[in-house]
Amino acid sequence: MSDGAVSTIAGGAGAGFSGDNGPAASAQLSGPAGIAVDTAGNIYFADANNQRVREISKGIISTVAGNGTPGFSGDNGPATNAQLNLSPLQMMPSGIALDASGNLYIADTANQRIRKVSNGTIRTVAGNGAPGYSGDNGPAANAQFANPSGVAADAEGRIYVADSSNGRIRVLAPPPSGPQPLISLISLVANAFGDNPAIAPNTWVEIKGLNLAPPGDARIWQASDFVNNQMPTALDGVSVTMGGRNAYIYFISTGQINVLTPPNLTPGPVQVQATVGGQMSAPFNGMVLPLSPSFFVYNGGPYVIAVHADSSRIGPVTLYPGLTTPAKPGEVILLFANGFGLIVPPVVSGSASQSGNLLALPQVMIGGVAATVLSAGLVSPGLYQFNVVVPVSLPDGDHTIAASYGGAITQPGTLLTLQH
Repeated sequence: MSDGAVSTIAGGAGAGFSGDNGPAASAQLSGPAGIAVDTAGNIYFADANNQRVREISKGIISTVAGNGTPGFSGDNGPATNAQLNLSPLQMMPSGIALDASGNLYIADTANQRIRKVSNGTIRTVAGNGAPGYSGDNGPAANAQFANPSGVAADAEGRIYVADSSNGRIRVLAPPPSGPQPLISLISLVANAFGDNPAIAPNTWVEIKGLNLAPPGDARIWQASDFVNNQMPTALDGVSVTMGGRNAYIYFISTGQINVLTPPNLTPGPVQVQATVGGQMSAPFNGMVLPLSPSFFVYNGGPYVIAVHADSSRIGPVTLYPGLTTPAKPGEVILLFANGFGLIVPPVVSGSASQSGNLLALPQVMIGGVAATVLSAGLVSPGLYQFNVVVPVSLPDGDHTIAASYGGAITQPGTLLTLQH
């Protein structure tokens, strides 16, 4: 409208989608909603029913975000390949805004997110995608929204959001600039084989959560990660501290880290934190006990990892056909365990070479019958080995097996297969 006259600058061809890279006045639109204008006079608007944000520049229309299919995808890639889920106009208009640097902000309403387009790349700057209300005074990426519909930017760079179904106006300040570090979150710390949430010194432990490694990064330690026969305390910028002490990193992935705990952990409450790319997670409150005993098991159980005297594997013949065979009553077998605590001589922190005897022999029960334990000790980092004579009185089949030591006992439900 100029001097009281109204004219159409886009969408003269009726409802639908057409016209990109041609005259805006003859393009089809469907449900145009939020609108913004940059300092050069270019016009941006949410073409809501078409699941796109489009631009009008010098009379020519083009798409700057959205591929037209409702959904959520495309973060950290080209904005025009991304999926948006803009609310239909009749339900709740999806707003857009421009900041002083020309960055475009989109109220991606049904995705419960605020997304930013900068230099053609789209990413989420606020909202975790789950509808609800949470996250004030915390990282914007962890916050919950309920149908954010409007967005605006002020001269100071603050981003304001109409969190419609929550009945609130919320502010993101200062706005993120450039690629943002992922926020790591630890949800579980437990014995890697028994899943006991109480951990112990010199014990293999699993840490589960979100963003625990760089995107797409998953690997175990390699020979090149060891320096001067010391186990690595970091892999690809991923490290873990327990009570301020470095753990030894064996495996990393975005959802799980496996570590060997420091041998000098003090029993009691402990804070566990992961650092990924220089960004430290919030502390996870765990518990350290002197012992957290478990048997090593195949693929989460129930069969314990054990070998015959010739180092061939013990287990049902069906477990690993051609590789596993049952134990025989009366034979000496080698069992492998985790979390059995102090040895003599003591463990040297970080050393890749570890050996020594337990302070006393554990009691091992197979099928409810006490087995004779010939020796028990540490043979490599975190790996305890028990040499045990299988009771001769036991029949063929699967038998429960447990080891008790210092008042603690291994995880329930583990099995050893016997056959005469």
